[in-house]
Amino acid sequence: LGIIFTEDRTRDIEMETRVQRANALGYQIAPLLLRHLRIKMALESKVRLINVIFIPTLTSVNSGL
Repeated sequence: LGIIFTEDRTRDIEMETRVQRANALGYQIAPLLLRHLRIKMALESKVRLINVIFIPTLTSVNSGL
């Protein structure tokens, strides 16, 4: 993701924060992506949802640290 790790672990912590946020979002959107019985969502819609929400969270430059 273009992170340079430093001796003071600043970038390590930033990366851990990004992964934690992406995981949290993953748990939130999982019911939408896996709900096969009630609503059938097209694969294209699932990919779009992941690209719009999940990927930007994981790769965000401004992580709030």
